[in-house]
Amino acid sequence: TKLETVIREIHEEIGLIVTENQLKFLGEHQTKAVNELDTTVQGSLFLIILEADFKPEIANEIEEYAWLNHSNYENYKWAHLAKEFILPIWLKL
Repeated sequence: TKLETVIREIHEEIGLIVTENQLKFLGEHQTKAVNELDTTVQGSLFLIILEADFKPEIANEIEEYAWLNHSNYENYKWAHLAKEFILPIWLKL
């Protein structure tokens, strides 16, 4: 399921263990891939509700990470899907 996938990927990519109760599904979106001809990308957006501070343990394939907030998000380049779908929802939270 999507929940099982997001729980597994969060743990593999940043070392965070979450349960289904900590995840809130915010939606799905499909759009054309910017750099790949005749390709569609799809994204599912979840909000993670944490009860304590968390310091990520970044997986090797992640080149860099940053904590974003409403004051600094414009300093970063957003992927097309994220800019079109995630950013508008996140800004309303």
